[in-house]
Amino acid sequence: MLKTFLFRSGLKQDSSWCNFIIQWMTLGLLLHIVGAIKSSGFYHNDEHFQIVEFVNAKLGRSSLAELPLEFREFMRPWLFPAICTGITLGLKSIGITNPFDWAMGYRIFSALMGWISTVGVGLCCFIWFPHKKWRNYAVITMTLLWYMPALHARHSSENLSGSTFMIALTLLLLGTPAKKDNTEQPDQIPFLTGLLSGIFLGLAFEFRYQVGIMIVGMLLWLLIIARMPLFRIVPILFGILLSIILGIFIDFWGYENWEFAPWNYLNHNIIQHHLNDGDTSPWWDYFRRSLTESWPFLGFLTLISFLLAWLRNPKHILTWSFLPFFLAHLWISHKEFRFLFPLAHAGGVLLILAISSTNPVSRSIRWIFKTLIGFNLIALLILTTIPAWMPISFYEQLYQFKKQTFRIYTTEDSLFNLGGAIMNFYRPPNMEIVQLKNYSDFILILQKNKNTLWFYYPYFNLPEEAGVLKKVCSAEFSALPSWIERYKIIFIPRRFTNWTLYRCSVIYEK
Repeated sequence: MLKTFLFRSGLKQDSSWCNFIIQWMTLGLLLHIVGAIKSSGFYHNDEHFQIVEFVNAKLGRSSLAELPLEFREFMRPWLFPAICTGITLGLKSIGITNPFDWAMGYRIFSALMGWISTVGVGLCCFIWFPHKKWRNYAVITMTLLWYMPALHARHSSENLSGSTFMIALTLLLLGTPAKKDNTEQPDQIPFLTGLLSGIFLGLAFEFRYQVGIMIVGMLLWLLIIARMPLFRIVPILFGILLSIILGIFIDFWGYENWEFAPWNYLNHNIIQHHLNDGDTSPWWDYFRRSLTESWPFLGFLTLISFLLAWLRNPKHILTWSFLPFFLAHLWISHKEFRFLFPLAHAGGVLLILAISSTNPVSRSIRWIFKTLIGFNLIALLILTTIPAWMPISFYEQLYQFKKQTFRIYTTEDSLFNLGGAIMNFYRPPNMEIVQLKNYSDFILILQKNKNTLWFYYPYFNLPEEAGVLKKVCSAEFSALPSWIERYKIIFIPRRFTNWTLYRCSVIYEK
């Protein structure tokens, strides 16, 4: 298998290609590590409440009753929470007890899995692009694509499922000898290659069940396009089955009850029609979201490049794997941009498949490309180095704020309650929250107290109805830098979110 892998990937017969891959994948690794360290927080609430809070409850740091609906319906896979629990226990064994360091460990694991998938996709470019120029462009694009390090740093089901799927695809294509008449298509799949590929496909399914559509698309490509006899894919099916059985045992560990979570998920969302309980959108809404919920222009152009790549390469394995997945999500009324993240792992290759041509490029087109490349690099730098969720910096400062027990007063309910979901993972064990009805209650407490008190407010500047508190309270720290408000760098609406802890001094009664 290893000999075939080295030959099919071009590493054995082309030393310049080997050096090229090593250089760019090393740069990619550095970007992924930076992204894992800096891109703290979460892109979507599920990334935290469906993964991290499950870990927290399993560690005994919070109540199972406070976990979201998916836990009570037994429909969330425990595979990734189990991995994160293992990472946490390993870190605790060497004296690392800060939950922010644990979360960084989850991101580093996710980023490394994403990087491995990027290496695999990069190596597949040797068989996907006969022309050296476009092959190299694909590798460079996979390394420097604007969202890639930040996406791979996400400890989410969408990310891990995409990474493991691409690893499986890489093992299948590069670990199998090619047909004599078509080097892109595998010939006879060795048992070990098929088994390992199947195991990773099963893991992708266990990370996120919707990826099953991509798995079916890949298997159909093998049967119809590669004309693989059915018995040749039995090792793949066996590997998938092994991973699903492993998932059942891990779910038993998580739920402490025998459950088949994929069926529970299908029953709750499809059969009982709960899938569209949330917001619903028309079929074309992903194109709108690529403009409004992504980096300006780049998100939309990236999505369009996927469509163009599929149209130009109807027999490509990525088309057969990804297009049915995309169409299924167009059909589903409940849409979230993150649902398409598994497709994004091959974004660099799809982009080059969309634009590659043997014809020379005109100067005007080159100018457009150079402008987009510059815009891409700016987005890459920013997304790789800033938190995915800005309030996470407030939580980190709050966790390290005081060693002894302290009390925070607030009239808001958003400090550790996000839309009804309780966040316990980052909560300091020595902190008490006192919920007040209005600012007058806090003013009375402050008048009777001779010590400094702490007040939480989730927006820039206390409002006018806070009265005297605007004079006696000053910001101790906040989620966003103080110079944004001080120097009026940007227009700041009154309800612009900036979680802030205020230090409030004594009010003497007159």
